[in-house]
Amino acid sequence: MTVAYKYAGTTAPAGRAADWMLVELRTQEPQAANTNRLMITSVGREGAGDTVRVEAVASASRLEAHAFTNDLRMTFVVRPDDVAKLLAARRLVLEVGGVVVRLKEQMEAWREVAWRMGGWGR
Repeated sequence: MTVAYKYAGTTAPAGRAADWMLVELRTQEPQAANTNRLMITSVGREGAGDTVRVEAVASASRLEAHAFTNDLRMTFVVRPDDVAKLLAARRLVLEVGGVVVRLKEQMEAWREVAWRMGGWGR
């Protein structure tokens, strides 16, 4: 999984939130995703027991052929207002077509990047 933030221009604007969060997932055969929908579920928001579910459809995908396996890379766009809700969680669960990724320790790194991009995550 790779997370990036998209903004207008060639350099990140200081103190301004990014326009979009991009999540790219890579699967390998035989674990190729059978759908282009990403479900992100936040588990146990800090300060509350709520859960938040965000759904996104792949905005891009590409297949990369290698000698012994193929990689499927799918890119999803997540709206800025959903990012803050997700990053308030203790952990996230991402699912694409039966492929499940559980995040917990990675959340701190994700929050740090988000905070540098305009205050999300702190």
